[in-house]
Amino acid sequence: MATIQAVILRLQDRELKKKQKRRVWVSLLPSYQDMESLLFDMLMTGFVLLTLALSFGFFTIDNFFAQHLAHKTAFSIISWLVYGSLLIGHWKFGWRGQKAVRFTLLGFGLLALGFISSKFVLEMILVR
Repeated sequence: MATIQAVILRLQDRELKKKQKRRVWVSLLPSYQDMESLLFDMLMTGFVLLTLALSFGFFTIDNFFAQHLAHKTAFSIISWLVYGSLLIGHWKFGWRGQKAVRFTLLGFGLLALGFISSKFVLEMILVR
């Protein structure tokens, strides 16, 4: 959901910078500040859920390499670091706007790559 919010925020930013008088769909959205605040609320919720999922996974896995979870776990941890650094950067340095959108899309891309690459490795390379 945060990724969709980030894409909408990016489109809203681009449309607002064009400075056109007729903004049909941007006028229907809440203010940019409200949309950005919603993005960080979603990111915080997602970060907490990802932290819980990774923690729960580490405690319940019997044999990490036998279950072929290395790819997915590695990309999930890197994504967790990206989201964590974004939230710390927002809190400590005031990161927002396009930097927040880029970090959000990067974190989602890493999670998606972890899922897709693990499926690819299991089904195409290891033929399981």
